[in-house]
Amino acid sequence: MDERKVGVVIPCYRDVNLLARLIPSIELQSYKNIEIIISNSGSDLESIDITNKNQNVTVVESPPMGPGAARNLGAKNSSAGWLLFLDADIRIDDSDFIKKLVDTSTTKGWHTATAKHKVWHGNFMAKVSASVWYSYFILLAHTKRPAAFGECILTSRNTFNRLGGFSEKVKFGEDFDYTARAVPWKFGIVSSTYYYIDPRRGNEEGIWLYIKGGVNEIYRQFHGGRVPKDIFKHKYGNHK
Repeated sequence: MDERKVGVVIPCYRDVNLLARLIPSIELQSYKNIEIIISNSGSDLESIDITNKNQNVTVVESPPMGPGAARNLGAKNSSAGWLLFLDADIRIDDSDFIKKLVDTSTTKGWHTATAKHKVWHGNFMAKVSASVWYSYFILLAHTKRPAAFGECILTSRNTFNRLGGFSEKVKFGEDFDYTARAVPWKFGIVSSTYYYIDPRRGNEEGIWLYIKGGVNEIYRQFHGGRVPKDIFKHKYGNHK
């Protein structure tokens, strides 16, 4: 295992067209000691010719069992000391994104971290929601119940192994559950870099998506920061 290597794990479920945007931005990163693992759940990756164009990309076939299971399978196929979980629909503009995440986490002694998030071409509601969630994450970062979106979570291989990865029983909130369990090995937010959230889910589901997120977080706080089970049925892969 290479302690400085970063395994970028990307679950892909009907998001294949978005990988054509994300993969090049990862390969243009100033941090070069990386490998990319796509945990693919039935998408036709040949349509964008990713594996032929990018030798650093490994594709593993993952049954559509939710984001936690897809991330776990991708991580098992990585030889890296750091694991960076990204969603296929995010956008990265900062060429030092991975470098800042790893360097800051190493300096601070954080074993799990995330970055600042912004909304890309979102409506007013999406931008307000992103700002509120980020302020909330900053507040929680210094508690025993921190949270981070699964769209961007950096974690050390040792911590990931100790925790047994993401919960595969939970489909909505498995990311917040993971960060709360990672607290004993220190968690932080790298504010010097950022990534963009694609607001397509919020644009389609409207205020109901934000209500579900808020209610689910209240539920988590009443269960010690954990998410023991799903309280909402949330289907992934059905958004435009």
